[in-house]
Amino acid sequence: PVHRRRPVFSPDGARIACWRFPHSGWKKTRGELTVYDLADGSFLQWTDGAAALEDPPVWQGSALLYSGYDLGEDKPLRGTVWRVDGPGEKPVSLLTEDAPCFGPGALLTGHTACGYPGEELQAEGRHLRFLSVSRGSAGVYALEKGGVFCLTPEKCCVQGFASAGDRLVYVKGTPEHIADLYVLEL
Repeated sequence: PVHRRRPVFSPDGARIACWRFPHSGWKKTRGELTVYDLADGSFLQWTDGAAALEDPPVWQGSALLYSGYDLGEDKPLRGTVWRVDGPGEKPVSLLTEDAPCFGPGALLTGHTACGYPGEELQAEGRHLRFLSVSRGSAGVYALEKGGVFCLTPEKCCVQGFASAGDRLVYVKGTPEHIADLYVLEL
């Protein structure tokens, strides 16, 4: 059976993007990013067999962003943020190999002391933020024109986050002490 998951409306409300998972077995995490047009009822496939994560796709204008793995040959497994501009277009990784973190990814940040951290990739206006790890510490990172920046203190162990404009709220914890809430004005 085909499973569709994580639907999101386009900014204008005219389309819905969602993941389609047509495979089982070892390919079950290979998703196809599809877009449903509400006006004509058509489904368009935007990606083919992407190594998708659990996050919903994120609209950025008419393009879609999603978190997934870079499965390039002779590369270590690492999460990245992909941008795809339309059906049949080649997805482009927005993180460079010298990024100061491993990129978004549930496998990389793991289930936290508080459970699954929720959506690890969030976009609002010009802000793109994601949960990732670096040197064994989970934090919230921003992808901006100048590169990738950590927004939370080092050795923070972020369990989940949400953002609104220039404000960021995150939950910090360890297996011994869970659920301290912090607000940052960026």
